[in-house]
Amino acid sequence: MTESTHRVSWVDKLQEVAENLPLGPMSLYIILAVVLTLILYGSQWISGNTGKYLFTLPLTWTAVWTPLMLAMIHILDRIARRSLNEFHPASGLDAEDYERYEHRFATMPSRPVILMHLLGTVIFLGTVWLEPSYSGLISGDLVSDAVEYLIFWFNMGMLLVSMYHHTRQLEMVSTLHKEAPNIEIIDTTPIFAFSRLSFWAAALTVFMILPSIFVYQTAEENMLFALPSIIGVGLAMLVFFLPLHSLNKRLVNEKSARLGHVRRRIHDSIDELNERVDRGDLSDIEAQHSQLAALMLEQEYLEKLRTWPWPRGTFARLFGLIALPILLFILQLLIQEFFSR
Repeated sequence: MTESTHRVSWVDKLQEVAENLPLGPMSLYIILAVVLTLILYGSQWISGNTGKYLFTLPLTWTAVWTPLMLAMIHILDRIARRSLNEFHPASGLDAEDYERYEHRFATMPSRPVILMHLLGTVIFLGTVWLEPSYSGLISGDLVSDAVEYLIFWFNMGMLLVSMYHHTRQLEMVSTLHKEAPNIEIIDTTPIFAFSRLSFWAAALTVFMILPSIFVYQTAEENMLFALPSIIGVGLAMLVFFLPLHSLNKRLVNEKSARLGHVRRRIHDSIDELNERVDRGDLSDIEAQHSQLAALMLEQEYLEKLRTWPWPRGTFARLFGLIALPILLFILQLLIQEFFSR
């Protein structure tokens, strides 16, 4: 079974259903989030673990985690299609190869997704062994605990599925950047095409990881459990940077080659100008001067060209998105420490 004809995962089949809904694809994930929230809280209210109609942030975040993951994957698939279309002129792909890449960007093979769920099961069991109370959410009631454990288990699998999804897409971005024959440093549309995908893959990853530091009490009481979230934030930076790194190297080399060519021409033009002055031949001095001025303008233009394949301000926005919640978390810990004395 080839890559273009692989059996797509259940996530992609769900996306197909979502695309055909009259209220738009996001409506499916909203409905799913509401249903899971009601199921989780229903089991809590029936068991008496929480007051009736009382909602808490940890339980709500637990319930909506998987729908948010599914929505995130759907959004990134749409961004990937638009990015591929913008990159197409530089890619050198024929119609068949373009269609194959488009299919790969928008779908995942079924077997790796199943494998991620199996691996998630192993990690889930290990997490239960390390922290049986699951940040204080497990009460000892059979029905409510069974519902919580089931949702926790699926959430863990979806976390790994999303990681596989991002890795798969961004690996294809890196491959396209390395193999594209028509990259021109002065044509920014294809150069910046996949920066949107990398940015949102990193930003949405941060959005899904950081709340766990603030929501679950274990993250505040024991830094051991906050550490994976902080590591995940660091990995989000790599999600943004690594797929674009190979294109950066190409642009650096092209810029260096173009500047080298222009500087050699400037050097030759100055030598020729000096020779004409030494000979007293000033007949075409204005034309020679204009030529030198044009070459120097070209050099100045080339020196200002970006070699990082994303628009100005993109990295700063991502860094701010990541740094601000971490700084708030550290500030929260310092305030708690101060008032606990």
